[in-house]
Amino acid sequence: MSITILLAGCGKKTPTQTSTATPDDYFPDVDRSTIVSPSNRTLTSDQQNEQLVTNRETIKTNLKIGGTTQIKINRFGLTGLVRIVSATSVNLESFSYNGKCPAFGIYLTRSNNTTSVLVPFNMTNRAYINEGLKVNFPSNVTINDVDSVAVICEDTKEPMTVERLS
Repeated sequence: MSITILLAGCGKKTPTQTSTATPDDYFPDVDRSTIVSPSNRTLTSDQQNEQLVTNRETIKTNLKIGGTTQIKINRFGLTGLVRIVSATSVNLESFSYNGKCPAFGIYLTRSNNTTSVLVPFNMTNRAYINEGLKVNFPSNVTINDVDSVAVICEDTKEPMTVERLS
């Protein structure tokens, strides 16, 4: 008596493939030009500046040299005029302030992120009477990176007023 064992299977050998495909081959319609950062992560000012430089072509505020914006807060006798004098500087003209806010600041920012200080005015907390100040922007920041001026009394974390530059 003889026993025959037959092993049956696929008669064709399946080759092992080595893929040279890129993510673009699998997901061709994904826009990779946008930088996404997690919403619960705070970026350092260097990282913010780096993103501004990286995304500079997508940020356009259409502000013009010579444009002016009035700021006013009655509570602190604060009044002044912000004038755009170049792509990297503004003047604060006819500025008055009573000096009574415990920690006072003015800065340029973006209207969609008003607590982000892009151009600080670096002012001393003292009384001002009809004074002028020229503010030069930090490197990597131009008038195309900002669209608003904010005034803060730093005992609160939110600005007291935010005015769009024009």
